[in-house]
Amino acid sequence: FDLCGDIGWLKSHKVSCEKALDWLIARDSNGNGIFEMINNNISEQKASDWLDIVWAGFENGFVNAQMYEALQLWAGCELILGDKEKSAYYKSVAAKLKDSFNKTVDEGGFWYPEKKQYIYWRDKDGSIHGDNLVTPVNFAVIAFGLCDDQERISIILDEIEKRTSNENLFHWPLCFESYKREEVHINNWPFPKYENGDIFPTWGYMGIRAYAGYNKNTALKYICNILEQYNKDGLSSQRYSRETQLGLGSDILAGICTSVTALYRDIYGIRPKWNRMGLEPNLMNVLNGTEFKYILRNTVYRLKLNVNDYEMRTD
Repeated sequence: FDLCGDIGWLKSHKVSCEKALDWLIARDSNGNGIFEMINNNISEQKASDWLDIVWAGFENGFVNAQMYEALQLWAGCELILGDKEKSAYYKSVAAKLKDSFNKTVDEGGFWYPEKKQYIYWRDKDGSIHGDNLVTPVNFAVIAFGLCDDQERISIILDEIEKRTSNENLFHWPLCFESYKREEVHINNWPFPKYENGDIFPTWGYMGIRAYAGYNKNTALKYICNILEQYNKDGLSSQRYSRETQLGLGSDILAGICTSVTALYRDIYGIRPKWNRMGLEPNLMNVLNGTEFKYILRNTVYRLKLNVNDYEMRTD
């Protein structure tokens, strides 16, 4: 919608988006503000998100973080469509989710004080799983604004950077320690293997967005790393081995481009909106003098960026 600016098109999706969100909201059976998956426990050996051979279920932190982002975005769309009541409703649902999510695991939330990270999921029996520093989960919580506690943000991002640097990895792995054997498919064993510890650059945009607001030099480091990897192999793999950092898998993931998308969104600060064009640079000195064109709805914007000195021109 921000790209096309077509309110009629947005309105045509109002009912379907509301039905999708309302179906998910109704999956909060115990009324605690956290939305539940269809699978209840690891013994079912089913997945509930993109990591399709990890048995995350019931109260899934990754899905709930994405749900929070969806609720926030859709509440904004409802306001544009003039439905203030629905907008307020979805914002209130998101606020309840945020409050519950950030409680400690003992209180029914996802924050694990002992390990200073957000866990991946909780089974219906109350057991917690995925306390092995799962990067897409912790990145999503920070990138989408679900966590705005600066101490927690610092602890998580500093630890991820320390451990990534210690292993000299060019990009973040899906997790830093192994899942328990019963939490994953046999194809994920032994660690590190596949979705149990290998590198999937698809989640780069969440990592860049998380770091851009905390340490933008770290964010830029991983953008540069992905561009360097592109020069080596064209990023023509599904994933990368944690141990060799060589590409694996023939089903190429287009999502590997997301770190470069994040360069434009979170460093250059491009903000296309449905009724305007915005710019919120988050630049560092090494990028001074950056110039490029950006086209939005047939208007060519010419941008020139420096730290604290930037301009955007059109005809």
